[in-house]
Amino acid sequence: MFHGRPIHVFHPTDFSNGDEAAFCHALSIVSHAKGHLSLLHIKDPDSCVDWSDFPSVRSTLMRWGRVSESCSLDDLDALGVRVHKVLKSSHHVAKAVSDYLEEHLPDLMVLSTHRRNGVERFTHPSLSESVARGAATPTLFVPRDVAGFVHAADGRMELRSVLIPVDRDPHPRVAIHETLELLKILAPARLRLVFLHVGPSADMPALVEPELPAGWTREVRVRLGSVVETLLSTAAEIHADLVAMGTRRHHGLGAPLLGSTTEQVLHGTACPLLSVPHG
Repeated sequence: MFHGRPIHVFHPTDFSNGDEAAFCHALSIVSHAKGHLSLLHIKDPDSCVDWSDFPSVRSTLMRWGRVSESCSLDDLDALGVRVHKVLKSSHHVAKAVSDYLEEHLPDLMVLSTHRRNGVERFTHPSLSESVARGAATPTLFVPRDVAGFVHAADGRMELRSVLIPVDRDPHPRVAIHETLELLKILAPARLRLVFLHVGPSADMPALVEPELPAGWTREVRVRLGSVVETLLSTAAEIHADLVAMGTRRHHGLGAPLLGSTTEQVLHGTACPLLSVPHG
């Protein structure tokens, strides 16, 4: 994900109140990593949008007590937090976001998403999921109806338990590696990692024992049952603050209709979900 350089986090924003949680997660990650935050808004060519409509990085960091009221953009740069705001006009939001991804190759995308179920998923498909489905970029989904592990009011991070499903296809090696890189940057003092395989134990892939910081624990669980239902019940059981999943990139017209395990879990879990593409 990071390749030995400061992390570049990309957050497309729609300027709505529901987007605040995703913005706060993106900003918190960048402030921990001393990295680069790109904020992108795609506006309708006929609409009037001002630069002041972008979520304010300085006022948010001041509210969190990270910087003083006199903090300038130069002061943010000195702290290692660089912010780039981009305003583009287009009638095709998903394509404009995808084009930005291909051109700038961020390390992590943070998306706010609506969680719809049943017929509504197909009559009102999620733009965020459409963008991420074919992307090669790890994506942190922050559903609009959950607070997530970063408190918007004061910036407190409550990241205590992470669920990482493992299976043979895709192999979990990449997802585990990328997830641990991100978690080590966020550096919670205590963290419980739960690796879950749904299916016969003989089908579970071999896992490399990750080297964990002091205060972090790991456990491996094997359960039988419906994959999605078992993932969701386990996430609820361990009070997961994050679910991190390896997923295959989807192409073609059938993919949005059929959905994927990752998308089904996203629509049912009560916490943010990190999707790490493979292939």
